[in-house]
Amino acid sequence: MLQEEVALTDQVTDQVKRLLGLLNAGQALKVTEMMARLNLNHRQTFRTNYLKPALAAKLVEMTQPDSPRSPQQKYRLTPKGETENQIKKDEQYNTRASLHSSP
Repeated sequence: MLQEEVALTDQVTDQVKRLLGLLNAGQALKVTEMMARLNLNHRQTFRTNYLKPALAAKLVEMTQPDSPRSPQQKYRLTPKGETENQIKKDEQYNTRASLHSSP
């Protein structure tokens, strides 16, 4: 399982990492909400560089997969996405801890 996690982390782009950082476990957001939080204006760029790769990697899923064009459509983390987020948080914590423990 650890090798899968390392491989997954290596494959995730910076844009997808930013998207995952917006979402917390159990939280779902609309495209417009995610774009606003990322300070993005161009919907197609967001879909191409952020959302589609996250969906393809199964890090994010639709709340209404049978109605992808629904005005109420939101996106949430999958268990795989939650794992990726936790790895990122652990790495940040370890980096901060090592900076504070230096003489």
